[in-house]
This record gives sequence, structure tokens and C-alpha cells, in this order.
Amino acid sequence: MANFTININALPEIPYVPTQYKIRQESCLTGVTGVPIGIVNDTNTPGINFMFSEYTGALGWKTFKISNITYTEATFFNLAYNGSIINPNVDPNVVVQSINVTSVDVNEAIPLLFANYDNGLANKNASIGFDIEIIDTNNVSLGKVRAGIIFLYVECIPRVAKSPIATNSTIINSCNTTVKVSVKVPAESSRYVSKFISDGFGSVSGTLPAKITQDTTYTITIEGSTSGTVSKYSSVKLMVKEAATSSLFLGTKIITRNHSGNIC
Repeated sequence: MANFTININALPEIPYVPTQYKIRQESCLTGVTGVPIGIVNDTNTPGINFMFSEYTGALGWKTFKISNITYTEATFFNLAYNGSIINPNVDPNVVVQSINVTSVDVNEAIPLLFANYDNGLANKNASIGFDIEIIDTNNVSLGKVRAGIIFLYVECIPRVAKSPIATNSTIINSCNTTVKVSVKVPAESSRYVSKFISDGFGSVSGTLPAKITQDTTYTITIEGSTSGTVSKYSSVKLMVKEAATSSLFLGTKIITRNHSGNIC
């Protein structure tokens, strides 16, 4: 019977621990959002997607290599370097992107490397997986690990804009027509309010035109005629725009009164 000697060498310990980073989309963003990619951090550094949770190599890093990249939804979520998408290779062992990271410090992003998602096309969760290999400053490969980035889709739920003008109360009698309204102002915004009065029978409370920064109530009034000889049709209009220079009216409120035959 033959004798065999088998030598089992211990696998080298890779001195970094990969992460599975999650990116949560903000509701109702537009365009393409790029999230910077970093190597490792030792503080809470917001806004950067770090690939390693720790790095224990004796020497610093020189080259950051990416291979075996896979996308679940490449049309809207992908990895890009210097403005170009990093495309997969048929051979997973082929390096598809090699980046000099000698000048990249802990807690910093790798220049020009981003995880990009297109808000206009995103419609579901997605993920990117890839192998990372670090070459240290002695040009020694420290091994290859699998890392990933997960994109969490958030459905856009548009804010419901306040109605520009809300009617609070209406009183119509033989002596006047009176309507109280509130002009609504969105949070941290403003509105420009103006008026049109056709004749001396009408009025609007407050000094107008005016820029307002909070919800404001106005009383619109048309006084009734005290003379039987008046044959007139009066109108008062309250108008709301975003700014004095805006051409678009966001809302109007009009009241009218026919004085003919209506004596107070």
C-alpha cells in the first residue's frame, strides 16, 4: 500500500473585514444620486459608503482592485469610476477596475468612485456585489474578499400642497356680502397677496398688496346700496401668487353683488 504525505498550509488571514452597506433612497429625489465610496473609517463619517469595517494590515494600501462585479438592477443602480459605469467581465477573476489609493486616508472617500442610483428609473430594491483586493505599499496582495452595497427603494409620496385660499365663512344679506378667507403659506415659504376692487362698495381687510410668510385671514366685503337709484354690479377679487414677479396665480377668490333692486 502506498504512503502519502499531505501538507496542509493554513490559509493566510486577510487583514480587512468587508461590509454589506445599505443606501436608503430619499423620497421624491430627482436625477442621479452618487454615494461616495471609502475604504475604512474609525469614526462616524456620514455620507460615505465604506467597504471595510476594519483594516489590520501592517502596511498601508496602494491599490484598490475590483473584480467579479454583479448587478441586480444595473439600469438604475451601479458602480461608477471617473464618470463611467464599471461593467462586469465574463471571467470573474479579471480585474475590472484598479484604482491607486495611496493618498486616500482613513475616513476619506476614494476620489471619483461612486455608487450611483437613478431616481427616475428606480422602482425596487437592488444590490451590487463585487470582490475587493488590496495591494499594500510593498506591492503585496492582501487577499480578496466579497463586499456589497444594497439599495433600498422608497416610493415617492408627494407632499399635498395646501389649498392657496380657504373660505372660512360667507354672509349675504340686504346690507352686505362678506366672506372671510385664509391664504395658506407652505412651511418655510411665502406668498404674495393682492386685490382688485371694482368700485367704492368693495373692500378687503389689511394692507395689500403684501408678502406674507404665514397663514393669514382676510375679510372681503361689498357693502349694499342705501339708495334705490343705484344700478351697479360690484366685484372684489383676492389674488395669490408665489412672488410679486410671478406671472402665475396660485389661487383667487372673487365675490360679487348686484345692487339693482337690493336696498339696505
